[in-house]
Amino acid sequence: MTSTEIENKLAELKVALAESEKALDSIIGEFRVELQPLVEKWIRAFVLEAVEDNPDIIHDLGTKRLKELKDALTKLFTELPKLIEGETSDRDDWPHYRPEEEAEYQGRKNEPFFEKTFRSLISQVAPILHRFGLRQNFKGQLEQWKMEPNGNYKYALLTGFQEMKVVSRDNFIAKQRERGRILEEIEHCSKELAKAKARELFESA
Repeated sequence: MTSTEIENKLAELKVALAESEKALDSIIGEFRVELQPLVEKWIRAFVLEAVEDNPDIIHDLGTKRLKELKDALTKLFTELPKLIEGETSDRDDWPHYRPEEEAEYQGRKNEPFFEKTFRSLISQVAPILHRFGLRQNFKGQLEQWKMEPNGNYKYALLTGFQEMKVVSRDNFIAKQRERGRILEEIEHCSKELAKAKARELFESA
C-alpha cells in the first residue's frame, strides 16, 4: 500500500475509534441508571443482616430509634442519584480514558471502575450503621470496614458485584474489546505508514 492509501485507512480507523468511544460514553450513562436499584437492594439486605446479627442492639434501640434508622436509609436512597453522578462524573476515571498503567488492578493502583463505583456507593451506609451501633468492624476474622485517608469507611469484603447481572457493564466490556482491536489496527497502520514513507522517500531520491 502507498502512504496515501494507509493515511486514508488511518483516517477511517480514527473515525471508527471516535464512534466507539462515544458509544462507551453512552454506556456509562446506562450504568448510572442500572446501578441505583442494585445499590439499594444490597444496602437493604446488608442492613437486615446487621439487624438479625445484633438482636440485643436492636432491642435496646427501641421503636423510636429504629424509625430514625429507617428514615436515614430512606434519605440515603433519595440521595443515590446525586451520589451516583458524583462517583461517575470524572471522565478521566472511565475505563476507556484511564491511563493504561493506572488501570492495572493487580498492582493495586486502582480497582476496576464498575466495581469501585459500586463499592463506594454501598459504603455510604457506613455512617448510618455507625450512628446506630451496627457497623461491625469484623466478620469472622476479616475486617469488614476500612478507614480511608479522608476518614470515611469503605466496605472491605467481596461485594458480590461480579456475580450480579449488570447489562451495561457487560455491554461496556464487549464494546471496549472492539475499541482495543481498533487501537491495535491504528498502531499497526502507523508503523506501516512510517515504512511506506521511508520506502517512497528512498525511491524518489
